[in-house]
Amino acid sequence: MTWVSIGIAGGQLLASGLLGRSERKRQRALEQQAALAEQERQRQIENAISVIDAIYESPARRQQYDDFVRALREYFMTDLNRRKADVDRETGFALARAGLTGGSVAADTARRRNEEYLQGILEAERRAQRSLADLMSADEQSRLQLIDMARSGLDATSGARRAAEMMQSTVSGALPRAMSEGLGDIFSESVGLARRQREEQERRRALGYDALRQDIYGRG
Repeated sequence: MTWVSIGIAGGQLLASGLLGRSERKRQRALEQQAALAEQERQRQIENAISVIDAIYESPARRQQYDDFVRALREYFMTDLNRRKADVDRETGFALARAGLTGGSVAADTARRRNEEYLQGILEAERRAQRSLADLMSADEQSRLQLIDMARSGLDATSGARRAAEMMQSTVSGALPRAMSEGLGDIFSESVGLARRQREEQERRRALGYDALRQDIYGRG
């Protein structure tokens, strides 16, 4: 091998080595860029999740929960008091027509109405708390949904906006839905008693009318 050949081969080896180092350097640069991009992506995800969590756990939302329960309590108690007044009036009329005012029957029915009223108060609180639990569960579901979206690219600003919209939609739908369910037949026994007293009075009136007819026609 001539010195010329040796020189050419050496130059090729040197060039190859330089190219190899350059390629490795470029590859490391690309890997560093990818790592930095991934770090930035993870930072944005964590930021978006942090913003979403902060909105759902904010004092403002806690206040909305309190306002939600308070509104339901007031609604249920207003309805309960109205129905209690109606039952008191209907039962009082029924007892008066049956000539049972002031007796043991009147005392028993009054006691029963009061028991039903107390049960209604407990039921109002139970339903208010159950509706709150449903609302909080819906919030949790929407929060997890937004977190999944954040991991897929939803930014913090959009996440905050979507969170506010979803929470408002949830609470706006939960309140009328809970109100529409009402308290159920709280005074069913008292209403039934008043109905039976009214039917009994009508039966006695009918019997009295029949007896009167028999007496008149009998004398004739």
